Amino acid sequence: MSTSFGRGVMTITAMFFVLCCAGQVAAFELPEQWTGDDVELSKGRVGDFQGGTMRYEVRTKYATLTSSDAHVMLVWNDKWAKETVHQVLFEEERYARGDQYTFNLIGKLASVEVIYPCPEDRNDRQTICTELWEWQKNTRRFTLKKKTSTNPVKEKIEAIETYLEKGQVKKAKAALDKLEKDTKKEDLDRDKLFEMFWAQTLDRALKQGSKNPEKGVKILKEFLSDPPLRGSSRCPDKELITVCLEEGALECGCSNAFGQVSGFEGRWPKRYHKLAKMLGKAKGADDLVHVLLVPALDRVPQDSEIMLVVADMYWNKDMKFKAKPLYKKVRKIRLEDKTYIPNHVFERFK
Repeated sequence: MSTSFGRGVMTITAMFFVLCCAGQVAAFELPEQWTGDDVELSKGRVGDFQGGTMRYEVRTKYATLTSSDAHVMLVWNDKWAKETVHQVLFEEERYARGDQYTFNLIGKLASVEVIYPCPEDRNDRQTICTELWEWQKNTRRFTLKKKTSTNPVKEKIEAIETYLEKGQVKKAKAALDKLEKDTKKEDLDRDKLFEMFWAQTLDRALKQGSKNPEKGVKILKEFLSDPPLRGSSRCPDKELITVCLEEGALECGCSNAFGQVSGFEGRWPKRYHKLAKMLGKAKGADDLVHVLLVPALDRVPQDSEIMLVVADMYWNKDMKFKAKPLYKKVRKIRLEDKTYIPNHVFERFK
């Protein structure tokens, strides 16, 4: 009897515990690594959720010179389960710090957007990643549905490139003007943009100049007299081909304004080879040879066509001491290649 009574008491006690404590859960505890003085905390409101308020907590701490360890969490009250939910979305090394994260609650989708910068390289200040975390009714938690990235500046530069490929130079310049107004100077790769415009100009000049060299020269002079933009550096990089845009040498070389071709590969050597041929046939093109081909000479030391046109320019400008060594190199290269050597090369290099 006493045993039955005791069992009854235990059963009643257990039932009371279940009724009394239903819905109670253990308090959420942060891992020790996210509680130190080296942790930067950023928190705020996401939006109204399940009759209450959803909040976010972002904890970051130094990882490397360009990244942070991040602990990103959502907090809300689940009325059905009668508990405060702490869901860690991710805990990993990322570029963004706490105050760079943005959260949007999308009511129709019952989802949360997490937005943060995710640069593709050290100079990228524009690429933004967006993660869509979708609510799951069964688990009553959020799961990552998709991740996308956008770079508004990159997309606008690609649009300019498309205009140039289609020969729509006016539209390209208008798009460039708008891009420069809407973008911080340090966020714009002016060297890449210059290279795009210069490539289009060269291709157009070479096409016109193949039949009439003077027409090609005119296109080049129009560009150089009023370039859509200039390089971003104060002085030219000696490892790159420079396009001089004004007269008046500075202590660092070239001119008061210039642009550069960042990587002299692909179509560039062929472009400059054709440019040399065109300028060699054009009348009164010595000044263009000086500002366009001389800076390119070191980057294509075996192109005897460029070398020959530059040598002729120096000879015409009565700078024979610079012309003769080039004529000698032209003779040597073309004798080895068994290609045509103009008679004046033999006469002048001696």
